[in-house]
Amino acid sequence: MNNRLIRGRVSDIGAPGRRADAVWVRDGKIEGVGADDVAALATRHGAIEEHYGDRYVSPGFVDPHAHVEVGSIAAANYLDLRVPLVETIDDVRQALVERVDGSDEWIIGQANLFWDVKLKDGRYPTRQELDEVSTRQPIAIRAGGHYSVLNSKAFEISGVADYAKTEGMMGRAVIHRDAYGEPTGLIGELDAVLPLPNPTGRELESTLREGISSLFTRYGVTTIGEISETSEGLAAFMSLADQGLLDLRAALYLWVPGAFSLEEACGMPEKFGTTDPALAIIQGIKIFADGGFSSRNAATLTPYRPRYAHTPGSAGEINLTRERIGQILRAATDAGLQLAVHTNGERAQQEAARAVIETLGTAPAGRLRTRLEHAGNYVTSPDTIQAWADSGVHIAPQPGFLYNFDDFLPEYLGRPGERGRHPFRSLLAAGVRLSASSDLHMGSEIEQTNPLFGVWNCVKRESFLGNIIEPDERIDLDDALRMHTLDAAAVLGREATIGSISVGKHADLVVLEEDPHDVTVDQLRQIRADRVIVSGITVYDRPGAVLPAASASR
Repeated sequence: MNNRLIRGRVSDIGAPGRRADAVWVRDGKIEGVGADDVAALATRHGAIEEHYGDRYVSPGFVDPHAHVEVGSIAAANYLDLRVPLVETIDDVRQALVERVDGSDEWIIGQANLFWDVKLKDGRYPTRQELDEVSTRQPIAIRAGGHYSVLNSKAFEISGVADYAKTEGMMGRAVIHRDAYGEPTGLIGELDAVLPLPNPTGRELESTLREGISSLFTRYGVTTIGEISETSEGLAAFMSLADQGLLDLRAALYLWVPGAFSLEEACGMPEKFGTTDPALAIIQGIKIFADGGFSSRNAATLTPYRPRYAHTPGSAGEINLTRERIGQILRAATDAGLQLAVHTNGERAQQEAARAVIETLGTAPAGRLRTRLEHAGNYVTSPDTIQAWADSGVHIAPQPGFLYNFDDFLPEYLGRPGERGRHPFRSLLAAGVRLSASSDLHMGSEIEQTNPLFGVWNCVKRESFLGNIIEPDERIDLDDALRMHTLDAAAVLGREATIGSISVGKHADLVVLEEDPHDVTVDQLRQIRADRVIVSGITVYDRPGAVLPAASASR
């Protein structure tokens, strides 16, 4: 049982204009929100007061699209080769040389999305350059999840060449070759088939706990949508929940077919349960209708420039037909699961939306509304927005991608890539409800899981190279905060229980050291979470922060 009275500047997300400085928390739920009247009532019922002065009390941040398993393993085990930690291919090779030990063990690095244009060399390392580091140890550098660079040993033992003409699991498989037909070392959409060593069992649970703490909890994230990429990762999440060691809520999405067959995924809710289903639940299925922009496999409405096109005139490829998407949607709906469709390109978004309409008529209300992942990141056609509206899908963009790669869309797509990059103001004006997520994955930017970095992206719109991207598409601070809380909860079908500080909702709260409304735009990303509370229980206190004693903590 917990019974605590939180005093501070209380967020008005979900209740615009409300002025409150008291939140009464009892038995894990929000019992009252207001001022002295609520405080007096809470005190009479034995609540213990915690006074935070002018600090901002926010609803817990919600990140509905993340790859915690992948990100946690990379943070714990992989060599960090992200720009600006390295700047040149020579820097990369030197860092790799320091890992060579003469064994047969893999050397694995993580690198940024669009690593080739972020490195000063303006290209990826070659297989031969990695062979100069080692021909005995397999080397794989994973650049953002869609592209990897391998040395010859890694090619030899992974067998990726067998997938050269088959359908990839994250988009069409690509193995780049030189003028003589030899692999250059660069592969696209094939990371899932690499036989990389990964932790399992208790070791994986420990890795996940550390990753959740360092990548999410310390930033005030209290709910995630996790894309489960292995059965071991799914089991580890459920085990942590059963042990009371999961410090946030997890809505788990099963990757089909990369980690599970469709039949397996539809049967998983009956196989896995937890002692606290409020904290971890199998919620949906994740599929890929196209690939990534970085691998030039996003299915766009305009062709890639000749330098970047896999074949002349290529506009990327649809990885799943409309009919197949419909079959998966029907199976997911029958199993009570939500469908999340990876759709980087507008052509893929339009096809997925049509599949929803043809399969269901209109998307069902509530938790089962289909999600289009990455929709809203790049929009050039009103037909795309109309397809979203007609199908009733949720769109799930990533503000952090504005920083990651909006500099490079004109380079890849030419003049059409100069407009439509994260057009949030236009989308809000058109009545589109915007959520926000990090899409933490291999090689994500260092701040990517910080929701206030996402907020900063929405209101500043400054790119990796320091450019201001389409400044007329800036949105207000309150809209940006709502994208990371209440509207993000809506994508998970959970706005009735989380996402705002409202009576009856879960007491998921974050005490920020400063009110975002009182700082400059550039200071937004620097605000720290002093205390994080999930279901009324304190799960994180920032080291060095001056805090009142927590009346309910782990």
